[in-house]
Formats: sequence, structure tokens, C-alpha cells
Amino acid sequence: MRVEQLREEFPLDVEWRPFELRPGAPPEGIPMERVVGRGRYTAQYLSHLADAAARAGIRMRPRAILPNSRPALEAAEFAREAGRFDALHRALFRAYFEEGADIGDEEVLAHLGGECGLDPDELAASLRERRYEALVDEKVRWAYERNLGGVPAFIFYPPGSSKEGDGFVMVGAQEYDVFKDIAVRILRRSEEEPS
Repeated sequence: MRVEQLREEFPLDVEWRPFELRPGAPPEGIPMERVVGRGRYTAQYLSHLADAAARAGIRMRPRAILPNSRPALEAAEFAREAGRFDALHRALFRAYFEEGADIGDEEVLAHLGGECGLDPDELAASLRERRYEALVDEKVRWAYERNLGGVPAFIFYPPGSSKEGDGFVMVGAQEYDVFKDIAVRILRRSEEEPS
């Protein structure tokens, strides 16, 4: 992923935060035939998305349903608390985009968690009990309060920033050179500002 590449090249802290594109989606997800051709999900848009993913080394797999992502967001918070967030995040990304997995399914999430060193039974129990529901709600609300309405969304802050001030916001998948340019500018600006 481009963010991981950026972290290798620049002294960046990255905090992944949850965001729901379709709050209230049914647990079983939404059949793709109800999505394709509506709003931005035109055949042209989906083709462009697949091409952009291929350029980034991601081979997107066609899917029959658009999963309800809420359980995956809650599973990610379980993983964050257990110190395994990065591993589960990569596994969720791979499962969703490259394998076409239903990341709204408790069994799929427990299996992925187990592959990442998490206790699959405890992860499944946390999902059934909705242990991370309030935390995900709070983090999603944070994004809405900042008018972030799409994914992926990135906020770049200068080093040492409180992360509550003005950051540079970028929404949407971008080429790596765009990420790199923003990182260079943010770092340069922070070096020029008086201490």
C-alpha cells in the first residue's frame, strides 16, 4: 500500500481510523446489482478503480455483494487493543480487495484474526457482544465532524503537531507521487517554522 511505502521513506506516524461509507447496511451486505450503475458506481468508475488498483499492485476481484464493513471496523479496534492492528489491517485489505471476502462475516473475521495472531474465539465474542461499537461510533463521528466523506481520506500533520490543528486533507486514492509531494511539503514547512 502507498501509505506503507511512504512510511518507509519519511518519518511519519500513521493512524488508521474507521469510516463507514454505508452506515446501516444490512448485515448480509448489499448485492452488487443494486449498487452498480447507481451514483458513482458506474461501470466506467469501477473499471477506473480496478485499473488504479492494478497500477498499485492490487488485483481486485469482482464481488457479488458489497459487505457491511461495520464488523470489520470493530474487529480492527479489537486488534488495535491487542497490538495487532497493522497485521489485521493488511489481512482485511487483502481479503476484501484481492480475495473478494465478506469482511462483514464473523467467521471470516475470526479466521483472519487467527492468521494475525489474535484469539479467533475472543475476536468473535467481541463482535457478538459489540464491545467496540461505541469506540467505532466515536471515531466515525470524528471523521464526519471534519467533513471527511470518502475513503480513503488522509490528513497530513506536521511532525510534533497536536493533530487537532489544520492538517492537509486528501480524499481518494492517489498515485504515490502525490503522497510523496505532500509529505515533502509538510516536512519542509515544519522545518521552516520557528520552534
